Amino acid sequence: MPRYLKATYFKICGIALSIFAATPLFAQMPTTPQEKKVDAVAHKVIALMNAHQSDSVYKLAGEAFKQQISLQLWRQINQTQLVNLLPFKSITFKGSQDGINKYKLQGNVLLALNISLDSYDKIANFTFTPYQDEVKPATMTVEEQQTDAVATKVLDYLNAGLPGSAYAFAGEKFRTAIDSATWRNITDKQLAPMLPLQNLVFLGSKNGVNKYKTGKLQFLMSLDKAGKFEVFAIQPYQEDAQKAEKVATDNPIQSHLDSVINKWLSAYIQTKGNVGLSAAVYYKGADHYYNYGETVNGNHQLPTAHTLYEIGSITKTFTSLLLARAVTEGLVTLSDPITKFLPDSVSANADLKAITLKQLSNHTSGLPRMPDNIDASVTDLNQPYEHYTEGLMFAFLKKFRLTGTPGTTYLYSNLATGLLGVILEKIYHKPYDELVKLYITQPLKLTETKVKLTDLDVKHLAQGYNEAGIPVPVWHHQSTKAAAAIKSTAADMLQYGKNQLPQFSNPLSKAIALTHPFTIDDGINKVGLSWHYLYTDADPVIQHTGATGGYRAVVCVNLKRAIVLVLLTNNASTGDAMGLNLMTALEKALPQ
Repeated sequence: MPRYLKATYFKICGIALSIFAATPLFAQMPTTPQEKKVDAVAHKVIALMNAHQSDSVYKLAGEAFKQQISLQLWRQINQTQLVNLLPFKSITFKGSQDGINKYKLQGNVLLALNISLDSYDKIANFTFTPYQDEVKPATMTVEEQQTDAVATKVLDYLNAGLPGSAYAFAGEKFRTAIDSATWRNITDKQLAPMLPLQNLVFLGSKNGVNKYKTGKLQFLMSLDKAGKFEVFAIQPYQEDAQKAEKVATDNPIQSHLDSVINKWLSAYIQTKGNVGLSAAVYYKGADHYYNYGETVNGNHQLPTAHTLYEIGSITKTFTSLLLARAVTEGLVTLSDPITKFLPDSVSANADLKAITLKQLSNHTSGLPRMPDNIDASVTDLNQPYEHYTEGLMFAFLKKFRLTGTPGTTYLYSNLATGLLGVILEKIYHKPYDELVKLYITQPLKLTETKVKLTDLDVKHLAQGYNEAGIPVPVWHHQSTKAAAAIKSTAADMLQYGKNQLPQFSNPLSKAIALTHPFTIDDGINKVGLSWHYLYTDADPVIQHTGATGGYRAVVCVNLKRAIVLVLLTNNASTGDAMGLNLMTALEKALPQ
């Protein structure tokens, strides 16, 4: 599910962490009475965690902590996420600030621990962040200065409480992912508590993305061809140090194409924290495959064109293809109201009657990005969609109220595509995974593209890693399968991309052709049925990105020049945005 704006709060162990202003900390031993008191608790907590006595740790927590994290949630966090960090082999005191002790933890992942006590000497704050040492500023090139000028203006507006003025500097790709209403919601609820962001230190740039450090946060920004920002991210600070050893790849680096690919992908995979990737390119009638890194961090096993990855929201293009097939078969029309296919108790809501199937597919239905009743269904923070049932979806829809006219305003919605999948199941009288297999993967001979994975499939699955480098599972879905549930390989996704080209005849050609013509063009977003166009590209280029808890993916198809790019990564960093930039680079570098 595309998200170019990263959450301000860093989530590790499923807890939204408080980020504290960074100042140099030189003390190596607790000296004040308070530091020593907190230090004793910190060492006790780490010892209990290493002994897997999570309930005993919880007994040391104060009321403020317990109000945020219940015992049941604490146990769930320990069972699903904290266990991946253990054991902690060493704990090193790094200083304190405002009563908060900071430690360097050496374990499976290098972490910083921040811990403080309340007035009753119970744990008040207990948070982990990726551990990093202080950094020095870098000098700027002309291009970096241009990006810096925009970054300064945007942050000035945000610091002044003017998010609308900051959004005026957003480019087409960013606006496609984050509309103005979502931007306002994010800035109000997430960014505002962190402002003002000051004393930025420029660290350098990579692939056109400027990187800054402010306190314990990093700020990323890049510009598009129009000088508007394309990447905007505020995250916990992560060092971009290069890996000591050269990462393995099967790229022969013999052709011009090989060299262009390697320039982009080697820089990405050599960065600490990025584990593995598979890329595929169709150019001048030939398929090219490139793999870098590892399927599991430390296993020294290079991915292949047949390694499975989650593809996230690229699933939406499959869902819209199912809709297009239903149209070509005469089962529905794009203008059919969704209430025609919903239970009477849901269709009775007058606000739903003006929404059509097409609007679910092109993100103009007016439905929100996510329903407001999904959070209550989450029991495992690694599985945000696992228990969101059709019943919960319908319960939300019964009370939904429109704030605009359907079909007029673009608002990216995972809920809308999830609902479209539920409706398609009712139209075809089959579950979503069977629909994908029967009507898409079998006709297109995509034998490695799955909604459900068998035990054998799992053996070919690249392990996904979140932003902290912690292994995370693939997402499980119920009513939201149609929005992000598909797993696939570079080989299959390249064939899927090639079948979007008009010169490739296949059993779904008529339905595929129906998904391409844009159904909305508001000057910022140009969208067919799920497929988004690269708006600033001179050629017609359809694309979709995907983002899950541990994976990033992108597929781009230049319909005029017959170029297809697929990029799949098993880490939740910037693989999707980098893939879009790589497509632009390929178009510039490759001869017509």
